[in-house]
Amino acid sequence: MSAGSLAMVVETDPAQGHALAAPEIRARFSRLIEDGTPPNTRRSYAADLRYFRSWFEISGFGEPSLPIRADILVRFVVDHVEGLPEQVDAALVAAGVKTRSGLPRIATVSRKMAAIASWHRTAGFRSPLADGPVREVMRRARQAAARRGQRPRKKKAALRETVQALLANRSAPTAADVRDDAMILFAFASGGRRRSEVVDARIENLEEIDGEYVYRLGITKTEQEGSDRTVPVAGRAAAALRAWLALVDEAEGPIFRAVDRHGNIGRTPLNGRAVARVVQRRAAAAGLDARIYGGHSLRSGFITESGRQGKSIFDAMQLSGHRSMQTVAGYHQAGTALSNEAGRLFDL
Repeated sequence: MSAGSLAMVVETDPAQGHALAAPEIRARFSRLIEDGTPPNTRRSYAADLRYFRSWFEISGFGEPSLPIRADILVRFVVDHVEGLPEQVDAALVAAGVKTRSGLPRIATVSRKMAAIASWHRTAGFRSPLADGPVREVMRRARQAAARRGQRPRKKKAALRETVQALLANRSAPTAADVRDDAMILFAFASGGRRRSEVVDARIENLEEIDGEYVYRLGITKTEQEGSDRTVPVAGRAAAALRAWLALVDEAEGPIFRAVDRHGNIGRTPLNGRAVARVVQRRAAAAGLDARIYGGHSLRSGFITESGRQGKSIFDAMQLSGHRSMQTVAGYHQAGTALSNEAGRLFDL
C-alpha cells in the first residue's frame, strides 16, 4: 500500500475520526503493510491505485473515498473492456498513468480490480469482488474476452533440450556466463523457481551435501510467512552453482549478483527482469525466437518436462510449490500428450 492510498484509508470518515489518524500510528501501520506485502505486489498495486484514482477523477466522479460505489466499479470494468471515452483515454495517457491509448488485456483489468479489492479489505471494508454486481460483471468480462479470442499470454515452456541450448557451452566463459549458466540450471532443476525466488536466493540458505546442495526456500509467493521447505540443486545444476559460488567467494548474501562489463562481481542482487533478459538473450544466441521465452519458461518447462519423462505430477508439485492442481495439470499434461495411449486408438 502506498502512502497515498494509506492516507485515503485514514480519511474515509472524518466526521467520526479514525483510530489510525495519529501520525505515529499511521507510520507504524504503514510499516506493517509495507513489510507484509511482497515488493512486486506492492509496486503493481500502488501503480494500479494511482491509475484508478486518475480514472475516477477524470471521469467526473470527484475524489475517491471508500467504499467505492458498485455502479462506479462496474463502469470502470465496462470502460476497460468495451472502450474508454476518447477524451478520458487521452487524459489518462497525458497524465502518465497509461502507456498508450486503447484497451488493456483482461488480465490487466483483473489485476487492477484485485488492487481495488485489496484496498477495500485493508481499510476494513468488504471486497467488492466478494459477490454482487462487480463480481458478476468481472466474470462476464472474462468470458467475453475469451469469446473474442483473447488468450493468456504465456511464455513457451523451456524443455530439457531448450535449456541445454540456453547454456553457454564456451571454452572460456566470462563471470557473467558462469552466473547465467548457474542461474538457468538452478531455476529449472530445483523445481522451476519463480523469478522472484531466483533473485531472492541467498547463499546462507544453501547446504552442501556430498558435492550437491539442498536449498531452503524461505519466503515465496505462496508462502509469505516463510517456509523451511527445501529443494534439491543436484547433478549438473550443482556443478554449475559450485563454479559460480567459487567466483563469488562469499559466505552470505544474494547468490545471483550483478556483474559489470569488466567482470567484477558486485553484491547487488539481480532483479526479475534480469532473469527474463538472460533467458531471452541466451535464446537469441541459440537461434531461438527470444520473444516467446522468458523467466517463466523455466518454471513451466520444469513441469512440462516432468510430464514428458513420466514423473509424478505430485513429485513435480512438491518441488515447484504449486498449490493449484489445475494450474500444474495443464503444463504436466502438455508433456504427456504424445505418450497418452488413448490418443492412438486408431493404431491399435
